Amino acid sequence: MTSIGKLFNQTKNINKENIMYSLERKVERVFDAPCPLKRIQEFNELFNEQAHVRIFDFSNMKKGFLESRKELSGYYLETLSNYENAYVLDNKSNNIERKLNIRKVVNLDLNVLTAFNHYVNGKNSKDGEEVYELLKYLKNENFEFNMSTAIMERSMSPIENSGEDVWKEIINNFLRFIKKDTIIEEISRVHLSESDKKDAERIFNEILKPHYWNEYIILNCLVLKAFLIKQDKKIKNKTEELVKYSLSTLNIFLEYELTLLDKYFERDLSKYQTFKKIEGFSKDVIKKINNTTWDIFHIRLLELQMFKDNQSEEVVYHYFATRDKAFIELANFNPMEMFVILPEMQYAIRKLKINSILDNKKIFGQILDDVQREKRKANLQKIDYKSIQKSLAKEINENQKMKK
Repeated sequence: MTSIGKLFNQTKNINKENIMYSLERKVERVFDAPCPLKRIQEFNELFNEQAHVRIFDFSNMKKGFLESRKELSGYYLETLSNYENAYVLDNKSNNIERKLNIRKVVNLDLNVLTAFNHYVNGKNSKDGEEVYELLKYLKNENFEFNMSTAIMERSMSPIENSGEDVWKEIINNFLRFIKKDTIIEEISRVHLSESDKKDAERIFNEILKPHYWNEYIILNCLVLKAFLIKQDKKIKNKTEELVKYSLSTLNIFLEYELTLLDKYFERDLSKYQTFKKIEGFSKDVIKKINNTTWDIFHIRLLELQMFKDNQSEEVVYHYFATRDKAFIELANFNPMEMFVILPEMQYAIRKLKINSILDNKKIFGQILDDVQREKRKANLQKIDYKSIQKSLAKEINENQKMKK
């Protein structure tokens, strides 16, 4: 299990779980406070300068989240919410003289890294000029740079021999680019030290290793099942069917993804960029579902990056740079009202919640009941999600053959 397992992982220590539930209840009280000042007061009273607890409060947005998005030459700089109007609540928020030390980290999508490699090699001049404008802006605005999410995505499938040299180039050019004094126009002249070369080799080896990110596979199972449910005309309440499957078979409850997939079950998908390629059976439909899963999974990865990097007094905001319009839709679909960092976990509180799309008291009981939650957490260790994923993909392929 990688560190990304913190998104879904559980501990065997029941006392520790009870502490977490207690902390979540306190967070609910902070969220329910009527205004930012009251939320700060509630936080200070409840957490009493407790270390390793931080809440980003985005609920008092002065301008729309869509308006905070930046578009640069066909590329988009996306966030998890409107960082500009956030209140940061932690064990230092009582200090009225506090000055936040804020870092901005941008995660570069595969399409950005590939276009930049073309720019360095003098290929595709229009694409190169556009990505140059994006990266120049990010450099001038003192962003830090990250390619880990792109490496994770690329490592999920084998790399052909012809692609190895390309990826070595991409990694080397990235390491040249992130040097503080690099001038983009002169990047081909930037020298890589022996330490840089070792970093490049380490990153490349991560791509070559076969990776099975269990958290991606779980989400992929959910999207594969959603596809099957959508095609089944006999199922009337498709969202309810998917939630039942998620709880009983996958033993997870992912509110953001379930509220998103509720939109997938709408009859007219023309307005949704995210789902337009998986509306029905088509050539390479499994590959298209997998790609859609990765688009959705990027949201979870950004949350994880925020969690990992906000363990000190520094405040670190994560961004995502991409050309993919589907991600823009995902980032803006259901923005965070709060992002909560607890000692061993993180989670988001969003505007759209499960009770806005589902009306079944029995299912709500399964979602909220602490005993049921414990059972699901215990079952996570026992489930072979890879087998479930293969079974769902097989079912889709067999159904597609029957359609022909």
